[in-house]
Amino acid sequence: PFGLWLAQNPELRELIFGLDLGDLSGDADSRKFTSFYTSPLADATVSLDREIRHVVGVGASEASLSTLAHFIRRSPTSHSPLGRWLKPRNPRDFRAYLTTNRDVIFDQIPDMFAMRPQTIREAKLAKLRALFLDLRRRGVRVLVTIPPQLAIKQLHPSMDEITTAPWSADRRAIFELCGEVNAANIPDAPAVQLWDFDTFNMVTCMALPPLSGAVRRVSHWFDMGHFDVTIGSQMVERMLRERAPPAVQPIGDPFGINVLQVGIEAHLETLKLGHARYCR
Repeated sequence: PFGLWLAQNPELRELIFGLDLGDLSGDADSRKFTSFYTSPLADATVSLDREIRHVVGVGASEASLSTLAHFIRRSPTSHSPLGRWLKPRNPRDFRAYLTTNRDVIFDQIPDMFAMRPQTIREAKLAKLRALFLDLRRRGVRVLVTIPPQLAIKQLHPSMDEITTAPWSADRRAIFELCGEVNAANIPDAPAVQLWDFDTFNMVTCMALPPLSGAVRRVSHWFDMGHFDVTIGSQMVERMLRERAPPAVQPIGDPFGINVLQVGIEAHLETLKLGHARYCR
């Protein structure tokens, strides 16, 4: 499917490719929660229902009716015309949000800190390898990006000073893959870059609201893993301009680490130090 999209966009010269931590060591298929399998890109099998929906234009009609309903009721939509979220999903009381979602948060901890064996899915790596090599051959500059989450999602439940950095297996796997792709002898091909924003930095290390006093929503975050255009713009500026972080950082780590530049072992050590600093 991605090859088809590339063929339709031959002018592409730069691509930001998002990769969530846990994707490479898990079997969860996020395409089930989107409209991917009802789109022509899902080429595994031909679905009569899917083809009829596209011929008749069912999806477009449903979207049009939804837009008209919002207009008639004068109710704001949840997304902008560019698909950006407009409404925060987390409640104003962030502590209550954490309590409600504690099972979801704690469910990832054994994998995050390698408390149970993690196996990188070779089929996923193979697809990424083929894709990145193809993009290099086409002269496309690829910026592999680990997007930020609130740092509280990467905290160990009982230890301030951790011995294993969160999602070490996934981080090592994508680091090694990018290095392998860049080592391929493709004349004049741009190198793949790897940027990690899911660290303990000034954007992600929010202090918990006080137990007493007025509750407040966390600025610029819709929930613990989705953010607004302000943070997104900072990411793009950091990667495309490769801007050096300010000389004085409120939090020790800069927002956005060029992992291939600093090295994976140094990066993992920095994550462990950032974890201890945030806990304090």
